[in-house]
Amino acid sequence: MRLTTWNCAGALHKKMQKLSSLKADIAVVPECSKSFVQNLRGDECSAFWSGGAYEPKGLGVLWKRGWTLSRIGRSNAEESFDYWIVPFDVQGPENFTLIAVWSQHEGNGTCGYIRQMLRAFSANPDWFNRGPVIVAGDFNSSGKWDEKCAPENHAKLVRRLGDYGLVSAYHLKSGEAHTGGEKQPTFHQKKNIMMPFHLDYVFLPQVWGTRVKLVDIGNHADWLEYSDHCPVTVELA
Repeated sequence: MRLTTWNCAGALHKKMQKLSSLKADIAVVPECSKSFVQNLRGDECSAFWSGGAYEPKGLGVLWKRGWTLSRIGRSNAEESFDYWIVPFDVQGPENFTLIAVWSQHEGNGTCGYIRQMLRAFSANPDWFNRGPVIVAGDFNSSGKWDEKCAPENHAKLVRRLGDYGLVSAYHLKSGEAHTGGEKQPTFHQKKNIMMPFHLDYVFLPQVWGTRVKLVDIGNHADWLEYSDHCPVTVELA
């Protein structure tokens, strides 16, 4: 199984060939348009879109034939995070729960993104009780801001997911810590290579660690033409 997360920065209809080059079975794609994602549904590919009133940019999930994804019921229709942190029951060659993420700002600078995820996970512990879980997407979260955002910071988010037995695939394979100074960034602010951040993640069960064949972060030289984010791709045996 190959799973990719890539914030496409809009206009996915112009970038679909680039996304397809990753050969993902399931792709979490923040910042894609509702109309394009809905028109993708067909024999070879199925798709889901979630977002607010601004339809050109929302959270998309795409999957190939042979897989079935069904959204797990919303916890509270009044909660803004229900648009941006979306759980799915995944059936196919691998059965698991996928929580797709495009974390949104909830005030207080960069700390607001982290707070939204912590609220969503605290409000929905049942998401993690359905079997194996993968959490993937653009978290907009980094250890770089731990001191500023304490106690509701990235370190707390990593611990919370760790309590459910989940680890970041990149950090598992690289042996790096969540410091904010990761050697392979996933985002370059304003597409400036001198402003790197690691904001995109695939968290998976730690017990699957020996099954991880590949964790690849796209090179900025290949991807900055298309987005300020680079994709994170994980392949499991």
